Amino acid sequence: MRRLGNRGARSLIVALTVVAAIVVAGCGSSSDDGGSDSGGSALEAGSTFKVGYAASQTGRLAIFEQPFIKGLEMSVDKINSEGGIDGKTKIELTVKDAKSDPSTGAVVAQELISEGAQFLITACDADASLPASQMAQQSEIPVLNSCGSGSGLPAQVGDFQFMNVYGTEVEGQGMAEFAIDQGYKNAYIMTSHDIEYTESMMEAAAETYEERGGNVLGTEQFNLDQPRYTTQATAIAGADPEVVITSIFLPASVTFMKNLRAAGYDGPVIGDDGQEGSETFSAGPAAENLFVFTFGFPSDDPAGQALAEWNAEYEQKYGEESGTVIGALGGTAACLIDAAVTAANSTDPVKVRDGMANLVDTPCPTSKITYKGQEGIPKADVVVLETNVAKKQFEFVKRFIPKTVTGG
Repeated sequence: MRRLGNRGARSLIVALTVVAAIVVAGCGSSSDDGGSDSGGSALEAGSTFKVGYAASQTGRLAIFEQPFIKGLEMSVDKINSEGGIDGKTKIELTVKDAKSDPSTGAVVAQELISEGAQFLITACDADASLPASQMAQQSEIPVLNSCGSGSGLPAQVGDFQFMNVYGTEVEGQGMAEFAIDQGYKNAYIMTSHDIEYTESMMEAAAETYEERGGNVLGTEQFNLDQPRYTTQATAIAGADPEVVITSIFLPASVTFMKNLRAAGYDGPVIGDDGQEGSETFSAGPAAENLFVFTFGFPSDDPAGQALAEWNAEYEQKYGEESGTVIGALGGTAACLIDAAVTAANSTDPVKVRDGMANLVDTPCPTSKITYKGQEGIPKADVVVLETNVAKKQFEFVKRFIPKTVTGG
């Protein structure tokens, strides 16, 4: 499994500094200490399970985590209204703002753990969540990354770390498999070394694409703060690839698509989950022939129907459409907590960690989720969408689990 990139390394330094500055006294529960409420014992009617969320209510990640929070709160309320986990244990959710900042996230995580949190949820980014996750690991409390997909996070943190989505490496592998299955034999890669998300995804895509018989014509690098991408677009169009595979994301991806089409390339572009947003259609005709990978989408199959039902509940509760799968990932987080505590038959954090690590085909709003044998990164559906510019909407193409995950 690949490690975090440069930003991940910088966050690790922050984490170690914060941990050294904070004394963790009586934070984590062990499997034999009795814990709080019914910790260590079978679930009892009237018990509670305390979940702390070091969220990004403000800062650069707020655009993702605001819908996640709403989806999480809705699903937690529903679980509690039905009697709680296994009809016995209510979820007590506490959300505090970590401001999209690694060091603030660690401080907030410490506060939540000191207040008795038995399960922690962290920011929608591997780099921003690393210090908080390490705090949870040290305290032996299971920790779920809300909606980030940096594949290196569990390896950096330890066996109490879980991802809520399938990860950048799987996404890159899926992109490559999809391109090969569509008959595209020559590809151009557009990537960035700036963050682990963009880099590890395209490393996996390039490796898998060549393993499956494809030819990578070249690779262009972009920086996250670039105002335009005309140089990269010109090089790509000049190579005349059959497909472009990229990890660039909104809002930069809008400018890239415009530059790419202006340079003369009108072929298919396979993009990451960071392009699944209504802003993509602000590129106008340049957004045509774009395939986007994501974590779930309403469709006629059982998994898609489950998400459609969840979205309907969301709209009824909030009076607006969810608009993004990130909200449903909040529902999936609540679903996984419910399943893990039920499997553990306990609110003890160590037992809940073990329960989550052994989940198999757990049906949640976005997908069936399996953690058993996955080292904290779930085996879950990879979903492909295609843009319909005329309707300004994404349309379902397929869902699958890459052969690299299934062993095929």
